[in-house]
Amino acid sequence: MKKKLKQGVLTTTVVLMPLLFTAWLFFDFAAVSLLLLGYIPLAFQKQKKEEKRKEKWELNLAFKDALVCLENSLAVGYSPESSVKESVKNLEQLYGRDHRICQEFRYMQQQLELGQGMEQVFQEFGERSDVEDIKQLADIFAIVKRTGGNLGQVLRQTGGVLQAKIELKRELRTVIAGKQMEFQIMCMVPYGILLYLKFCAPAMSEGLYHNLFGILFMWLVLGAWLGLKALGSHIVHGEIGKLEG
Repeated sequence: MKKKLKQGVLTTTVVLMPLLFTAWLFFDFAAVSLLLLGYIPLAFQKQKKEEKRKEKWELNLAFKDALVCLENSLAVGYSPESSVKESVKNLEQLYGRDHRICQEFRYMQQQLELGQGMEQVFQEFGERSDVEDIKQLADIFAIVKRTGGNLGQVLRQTGGVLQAKIELKRELRTVIAGKQMEFQIMCMVPYGILLYLKFCAPAMSEGLYHNLFGILFMWLVLGAWLGLKALGSHIVHGEIGKLEG
């Protein structure tokens, strides 16, 4: 509960502070800046999507370590079901009990103890997480179950492939993150120009505030900036979406 409250306060701050700064910089807190309040629901929705995307990626990375734990347990002779139990201990040492991957593996351990099959608990895990790599492993388990294959052997063989895939995703995301940082810096250029005019050349910026021409011009600049920013975000998130899909 405390974590959710803290996250809610952080999200609200991240959404509202840029809007207040924009209202001051573009419109000097003129009444017309109240129209920016209409952007708040969209900003909250966008922030929630970003948080969910980040959470999925962190779970995807943790799943890579979980695969290593499962493989190590299988290598020393544990059954697939017992490997999940052993992996819980190792994952809690790596991430702490409250991490999502530890919570998921503890839940899977409970389901296995209640008699559910390995392929079923992983399939449910994939559906809850909506992480493509977890879904793929669950699909492989389901195929092995239907064909009567060796689940432990398949896990050892496919685990390495999935780990390599996740590592490649990490490297590609690092490259994209660099481009994303460049994009964010470019997005701040109009703010930098307006700040310079407001503090270093106030005589030049006076005509942009509290008059019809200035208000219309500022809305035009802000609209063009938002449009270009949306286009850039679509391109960046599209590339990240390809990695997730």
